[in-house]
Amino acid sequence: MNEKSLWKFLEKHLNAIYSGDFKTYEETSHKDLTLYEWFVAPHRIEGLSFHKFMMENNWASTHDGFNIHLTNKKAQVYNDTAILTYTLIISYKNEGKIEHKVVNETRVVIKFGNTLKVVHVHKSPGK
Repeated sequence: MNEKSLWKFLEKHLNAIYSGDFKTYEETSHKDLTLYEWFVAPHRIEGLSFHKFMMENNWASTHDGFNIHLTNKKAQVYNDTAILTYTLIISYKNEGKIEHKVVNETRVVIKFGNTLKVVHVHKSPGK
């Protein structure tokens, strides 16, 4: 695993989320995914079914146009495990105006054979 391939993988994963592409999200996430999302619940969320429902119901409101920008990126790689930390800036159209969401994220990625999977996500407010 090198940093360039990890960030490319993460971009694919994030684009799947914000475009509502559950098939790609499922391919890039481990079935036992765990998450802490401060804006959803104060406790751990487990599995993919929670996000499947949210993605099918356009929860991100970005399916019609969005741009993802990552800042303050850091990749820590330990054998087949990587910890990716960054600030995610999502710009999107909302009723003809451009709006932004900012969140600090950590995603733990593990290489299973030749396949990368996100196994854990932790989000905190970006502003």
